[in-house]
Amino acid sequence: MSTRATRGSTRKRDEPAGHMEGKHGDDLDDVTGASEFEAFVREQFKKLLEGQKELQDEVRALEDNVEKNVQLLEARMERMEKKMEASETTQRESAKQIKSITQRLKATEQAVEEFQTKCNKLERFSRRNNVRIIGRKVQKGENCVSTVEKILEDKFGLDHIKIERAHPDGPRNSDSDGVPQHILFKLNSYADKVSIMKAARRKLQDESYYFTDDLTVTDLQEKRKWMEKVRHAYKEGKKYRFYNGYWRDGQGKVVSFD
Repeated sequence: MSTRATRGSTRKRDEPAGHMEGKHGDDLDDVTGASEFEAFVREQFKKLLEGQKELQDEVRALEDNVEKNVQLLEARMERMEKKMEASETTQRESAKQIKSITQRLKATEQAVEEFQTKCNKLERFSRRNNVRIIGRKVQKGENCVSTVEKILEDKFGLDHIKIERAHPDGPRNSDSDGVPQHILFKLNSYADKVSIMKAARRKLQDESYYFTDDLTVTDLQEKRKWMEKVRHAYKEGKKYRFYNGYWRDGQGKVVSFD
């Protein structure tokens, strides 16, 4: 009885021991699985951190690149602004120079025009006693002073007029073109010249030649400029005469054809 009881007791004591061993094995499996999961989580977290670091590096590099581009752009804009300021300054200076040159040019043109006017007046004064005979052929070796004196005596009844000089004027070969040389003569007295010119149209109306003033180039251009209008006015009964650089009426007033 005691032996069976002992064996039974032993068997009962062994059963809890086997049961404990199985439970302990399950616990080990749980621990191993937890460790692997923890390692996996750690590995993934490490990779996540590494990926985050790479992303941060890329972002930082991109920011640096953007900053450099911004700096380059700002530098270019600054250079362009300086160039524009320099260009504007140059333009202002050029505008000032052009204005100054224009003013000086205008003043110079005005001075030249005034000088030409004075020169023309002086030349006109030097010719004031001159008379041109146009349309009369000059013979070779002809004494022009004697010719003028004879015309004044025969046509004007003047034998006391003093002639300072007389000579052919114009190209010598002008006769070949059908335009004879002029006879240019200068009187000692301006009063004699005026009286002769007043009577010249009437005294020489039947002749092939005529008397006219010895005009400067400028005055001759002005005279020819309005010749057609003067002819038209003459047909309407208006008579004008050109002297002292302008067409004038019977009272000596300057006539405007503009």
